[in-house]
Amino acid sequence: DEFELLGGDVAKDMKRLSDAGYRFSLDQVSDLRLDVPTLAARNFQFVKVDASMILEQAKDDAEVVRALKRTLDEAGIDLIVEKIETEQVLVELSDYRIDFGQGYLFGEPRISQDPPEVFQELQAGE
Repeated sequence: DEFELLGGDVAKDMKRLSDAGYRFSLDQVSDLRLDVPTLAARNFQFVKVDASMILEQAKDDAEVVRALKRTLDEAGIDLIVEKIETEQVLVELSDYRIDFGQGYLFGEPRISQDPPEVFQELQAGE
């Protein structure tokens, strides 16, 4: 919803970041009827959707999910499905050719074990 409300200044800043090579991810999607051409034009590379939203929509009309995936593929945008908690959910999602999945089924989030100096080197560009 917030993406739809982006003002001129934010859009200009996003354009500058896009021109510098940054790619964006649209998270917290609340409606599968996305303006995919606008997302692609603004250099969005990923769309992240809850597994429950995909599966609920698929129960009502699976073609909506398939059409979204086709449109995203045509625009070069990857679909990330999050909150995949069980193998059954993963099996149900397999019909929709998702690009990436996230969730406890694949492992619990944990703090990185990398020492802080690694991050400092990355920030310094080394």
